[in-house]
Amino acid sequence: MRPAQDIRKPLSAIGSKGNPGRFSSKLETPPAWLPSGRLIAAVAFIAILLKLVLALRTFGTNDIYNYERFMIWSRYLGVDVYRPPWDWDRPPFMHPPFLLHMLRALEWLVQTTGMTFAFWLRVPGIFADSICLWVVWKLLGSRVQEPSIRWALLMLAGAPALILVSGFDGNTDTVMAMFVVLTVYLIEKGRDGQAGAAFALSMSFKLIPVIAIPAIYLYLDKPRRRLVFFFLVGAALLFFGRRISFRIPPPSSGKCSGIEVSTDIGAFPFFPQTFWETTIGSTPSSGSGAPIWPSQLSV
Repeated sequence: MRPAQDIRKPLSAIGSKGNPGRFSSKLETPPAWLPSGRLIAAVAFIAILLKLVLALRTFGTNDIYNYERFMIWSRYLGVDVYRPPWDWDRPPFMHPPFLLHMLRALEWLVQTTGMTFAFWLRVPGIFADSICLWVVWKLLGSRVQEPSIRWALLMLAGAPALILVSGFDGNTDTVMAMFVVLTVYLIEKGRDGQAGAAFALSMSFKLIPVIAIPAIYLYLDKPRRRLVFFFLVGAALLFFGRRISFRIPPPSSGKCSGIEVSTDIGAFPFFPQTFWETTIGSTPSSGSGAPIWPSQLSV
C-alpha cells in the first residue's frame, strides 16, 4: 500500500498534476518596493537645482548681510575685525580665521563673475549637502540594502530643512557638518591623519565640532591613533588660520593706502577683545592715535 502523502509538506512543494511550486506565487509575500540608488541620486539632483534657484532669486537672511559686511571689513582691517567696540549694536566677527580666507575668495568670485555675494556664499553649502549624502552612503556600507536605510537616505537627499538652510539661509553650517561626517568616515576606514585634517576643517568653519572631541578620543582605542589624529587637528588648524593680511587706510581719505602687512595669527582667538594687544601689540590707528574701526572706513 502506498504511504500517505506527508501533510506537513508545504503546498508550494506539493503543487498539482506534477507542477511543483504552482501555489508559491499566491502564498509568498512579494518584496516591498525600495527606492533605488538612481532615484536617490535624482532626488538629490532636484534638491540641488531648487537650492540654486533659491540662491539666485532670493537674498536670504541677515547672516548674508553680516558676512558681506565682514568681507568688506577684512579687506581693510584683517585680523582686527576680531576687536570691534563692545558698545556696538552689531555682532562682532566671531568665526575662525579660515573664514577670512573664504570671504576673500568669495569676493574674487563676485568681482570675476558679476554674480551676487549672496549667491556665492550659499554655493559651498549647497554642494556640501550632496557630498555629505555620498559619504553617509559609503559609511553605511552593506546596510544600504536595508529598507529603513534606503528610505532614510531618500529623505536625506530631499530634506526640506536642508533646502532652506543651504539654499536660503546663507551660512556655513552644512559645510561644517559635511566635514564632521567625513571625519567619522575616515576614522572608520582607519585613516586617522586624514580624519584629523577633516576635523580641523570643520572647526575652521564653526567651533561647534569641539563637542565631539571626547567621543572621538574614547572611540580611538589605541594611543597611537589618538596621537596621530589630534596632532593633525592642531597642525591643520594652525595652517588654515595663518597669513591673514590687512591694509591700513590713511587718516585723511579713509581709502586703502596699499600698505599691506601680514601676520601669523595661529589658532582662533577665544578672547577677541584682548587678542590684538596680546598677539600683535597695537591696532591700526589714525593720525590722532585713535583706533580705526570699520565705521570710519569709506568703501
